[in-house]
Amino acid sequence: MQWYAPGKLLLSGEYVVLDGALALALPCRLGQRLTVLPADRPGIHWTSLDRDGKPWLEASFAVPLTGPLSPGSPPAQERLLGILKAIETLRPGFWEQAGPVQVTTRLEFPRDWGLGSSSTLIALLARWAGVDPFVLLERTFGGSGYDLACALAGEPLLYRKRAEAARWVSVPFRPALAGALHLVHLGRKQGSREGSRQYRGRPAPDRAWLERVESCSRQLLCARSLPEFENALRWHEQQIGSLLQITPVQEARFPDYWGAVKSLGAWGGDFVLATSDRSEAKTRSYFEKLGYSTVFPYHKMVQDP
Repeated sequence: MQWYAPGKLLLSGEYVVLDGALALALPCRLGQRLTVLPADRPGIHWTSLDRDGKPWLEASFAVPLTGPLSPGSPPAQERLLGILKAIETLRPGFWEQAGPVQVTTRLEFPRDWGLGSSSTLIALLARWAGVDPFVLLERTFGGSGYDLACALAGEPLLYRKRAEAARWVSVPFRPALAGALHLVHLGRKQGSREGSRQYRGRPAPDRAWLERVESCSRQLLCARSLPEFENALRWHEQQIGSLLQITPVQEARFPDYWGAVKSLGAWGGDFVLATSDRSEAKTRSYFEKLGYSTVFPYHKMVQDP
């Protein structure tokens, strides 16, 4: 048995999506694959492979599941056991019914790119076990769930977190100006859970402010020119920067760049979106001279609707 889930990028609504603001999220061309095969010995035998096919986590668990693990066990192994136990609470007896299994996951992107290694894993395991993926997410990693929606839908979507249920709608986000968009990796992983925790420590913005910010999601969907698109990006960055009391990434790192640069997801790491009315070579050269060598044209990273 085999399942696949795409990674994600959050174009608008970072942080405030936790408070119910409308967010625009995009599935990536890169994702994670889960393969389940019968094992020749009892238990759950797990191997997680990186993009190059090298194991970064190997573990075996006896069924029925017990724990905690012995002192000194890798944190990733403890988190995995927590997910497996959460599945058991949602579907009692599942692991006994599954029988001895060899489970292998493989990422298509580096683990430090922040494209959704956790959310794709939750989506994949929920499909296999036949449990509600959002309940499983809430009992394990938590968060807004937009990344999980991307993994499940595989299409650009407008997403809103509600107390009763997550809601989203697929949208035809295929901008004519996509050739002017680039994704640049900042070279370090920014933990979304830690970013969310810090955001939760601040006073929640009122509904009127959220509505003004979430209007950017609609503006980005409807923009018909590069200046219009850039204006929406810059305004969004200013509003979120003011809320977080953090300097927007363009002002902090790329003040002389000719286009617009916007953070995607948790601020301070992972990818940024850069617009450019110049050639791909000139755009890439600007970022490479500053030490940012991972630069992708939009169409090579984002999955077509």
